Amino acid sequence: MTGVTDTLAYRLGTLGGRVADRFSQAVAGYGVKPRHVALLVVIDSSCSPPAPGRPAGSTRRSPPASTTASATTCGCCWRR
Repeated sequence: MTGVTDTLAYRLGTLGGRVADRFSQAVAGYGVKPRHVALLVVIDSSCSPPAPGRPAGSTRRSPPASTTASATTCGCCWRR
């Protein structure tokens, strides 16, 4: 019989915790927390123009109407 610490789920969970801790320490030097980095990624992705041949909203998997509304009210976006 194998122990709990021998399971793949336990090992992946432990590895994920270590990665999260190291990432937290890495971004702490900039005065931000991981959740702030996640928010900046979302803002950055919503402010970049869509790839050629792809409609707006296709990368965020959101309805086109809400994408247009957020892109036109952001103020920093490519589409005003």
